Amino acid sequence: MAADEPAPEAARRRVALLLEYDGSRFAGSQLQTEARTVQGVLEEAIEKATGERERVAFAGRTDAGVHACGQVAAFSTTSRLDEDTLVRALNAWLPEDAVVLEARDVPLTFDPRREAVRRSYRYVIENRPVRPALERDRVWHVPGELDLGCMQQAASGLVGTRDFAAFASRPEAEGASTVRDLQRFAVTRSGSRIWLDVEA
Repeated sequence: MAADEPAPEAARRRVALLLEYDGSRFAGSQLQTEARTVQGVLEEAIEKATGERERVAFAGRTDAGVHACGQVAAFSTTSRLDEDTLVRALNAWLPEDAVVLEARDVPLTFDPRREAVRRSYRYVIENRPVRPALERDRVWHVPGELDLGCMQQAASGLVGTRDFAAFASRPEAEGASTVRDLQRFAVTRSGSRIWLDVEA
């Protein structure tokens, strides 16, 4: 087999990764030209760890500045590195603001986006007169008083299977559905912090 020919399917494996990253210095998760992204640094780390340039698929995309504590990604490889060794090898090449928590062998057909069961998001509001200094990249500062009861009532009205077109940008694929099943939208408060926890 010539060096530039793809490896036979039997020699390939698919690996799922559980990622954690600080999105402050990333232009989002998806690969972009002329911008630093999670996918870009991960694909570079895979190439350095395995010698192969592989495309990585994500369970979902995150925008610039968004952090993740359990993003799932997957790639195919002919590398024989076991799961634990692969985690150590990738983390040795990843920058300090991104890390692989786990690696698992999965079926070759595994697609993290299409096989995701649910996605969870947390939005954090710092609701006090003075802006935050230590966690300014992790909270949204709202100095004015917020009515928690009204927020909870509004959130509960969004739970269920609904068309969320009004909350979304135009779908990339023609005719793509904007109907989603919002299973949970909890609004809680502790001191000056308000958490909005969403599962869909």
